[in-house]
Amino acid sequence: MPVPPPIPPESYSLVAYGVMLGDGARASAYSTALRNLITSSSFVIDIGTGPGTFALLACRLGARRVVGIEPDDVIEVARETAADNDLTDRVEFIQDVSTGVAFDERADVVVSDLRGALPLYRQHIPSIIDARERLLAPTGSLIPRQDRLLAAVVTDAERYERSLEGWRRWPELDQTRGRRLAANALLSGRLRRESLACDPVCWATLDYRTIDHPNVAGSLDYVASRAATAHGVGLGFEATLADGVSFSTLPSRPDSVYGNLLLPFEEPLDLEAGDHVTVDIRASLVGDDYVWRWETTAWKGADRASEIACYSQSNLHAVLPSRLRRLTRDHGPS
Repeated sequence: MPVPPPIPPESYSLVAYGVMLGDGARASAYSTALRNLITSSSFVIDIGTGPGTFALLACRLGARRVVGIEPDDVIEVARETAADNDLTDRVEFIQDVSTGVAFDERADVVVSDLRGALPLYRQHIPSIIDARERLLAPTGSLIPRQDRLLAAVVTDAERYERSLEGWRRWPELDQTRGRRLAANALLSGRLRRESLACDPVCWATLDYRTIDHPNVAGSLDYVASRAATAHGVGLGFEATLADGVSFSTLPSRPDSVYGNLLLPFEEPLDLEAGDHVTVDIRASLVGDDYVWRWETTAWKGADRASEIACYSQSNLHAVLPSRLRRLTRDHGPS
């Protein structure tokens, strides 16, 4: 009996794939990068092909050999779409994860988009490292080539109030414990330009041609240019797919499939012009998820004359204690 393909940890709906295809900046950048890199002699591998769009475009661009790899059942849509476009004899689709396949030759181009809201998502980076080491020719090209992780101090009272302050709206009860857990959770959504208190800065760079581990650390330094209340740090990324081909997700575009993340401050920071804020950010892959840690220190004045606040937060602290106990080595199921 044949062994069934592995079940992916999270499957996208067809509606979600439609949203991906409707992201104009993403579509234009990937299309341009493929056009710039594919020749008639190219062997192209599309990792996480989904409905097969990148793989089928590679066929249209004249690639010699094209393989799309996808663990989810949406690969059936890719096969049917290939038939609808008379491309069945030009492309091979394999239902598996990329780490489980091998070929008799190395690829000239490996294209993928395994990100979530950020490139630091599940097994994205380990999959790219594996593909680079085993599947890509030494002179081959990766799409994307690089992702720069962006961060900006955010002023977003509406999102902060909606996400965290409900715990304080029942004066008859002390719900500090629940709010403390919630303040360590990653908040998702779209960050508008007007909510950014500063221009986005790069706090880490993921160069897929050289990266050798999935863990990332960096910092954001901010000197307030005006009085404002800061609610957290917004995260996005800038993707470089090929020479001169890039797009950014911070601030968010209305049609963007990626969205943004917000690392909330434990309490809002009331800042005056000249106040200084430093946020040290660390993301470590543990199992199939990232553990985030952000340490924030705010000082009065750019010369750091006196400390305003010091917060140490992690999404690990947002996990309910009973779940953490189940992860310990000495836990025995009841």
